[in-house]
Amino acid sequence: MTAPLEITVTSDDKYVAYRMEPSGTQFLKDVTVTQLLSFTQVAGAPLRNPLFAAYIPNDTLSLIGKIPVLEIEPSQTILSPLTGLPEAQVWLIKHFSRYMLASG
Repeated sequence: MTAPLEITVTSDDKYVAYRMEPSGTQFLKDVTVTQLLSFTQVAGAPLRNPLFAAYIPNDTLSLIGKIPVLEIEPSQTILSPLTGLPEAQVWLIKHFSRYMLASG
C-alpha cells in the first residue's frame, strides 16, 4: 500500500540505538539512515573496530552484553576529509523495527 504514514523514531538513552515505529512497516524502496557520531563514544578517536548497523527483532531486549541480532544491515562509516576520524554512519533499512550501531 502506498499511503501517507506517520512515523516515530525514538532513541535509546544509553546506546546508539533506535526504535522505529510503526514496527514491521515495509518500504517499497530502501530507506537511508544517517547517524552523526559527534555525541557518541567514537567521537574524536580513530575506530578500533568497524561499525555496523544491527537489526534487533525484540523491542524489549536489553542492550547490555551479547545481543542476538537478526541481520546486519549494509552500512558505511563516513570519515572526515580533514582528520580521517569517523563523522557519521550511514545504513539502509527495508523495514521499521529496532536498530543499533555496534562494533565487533
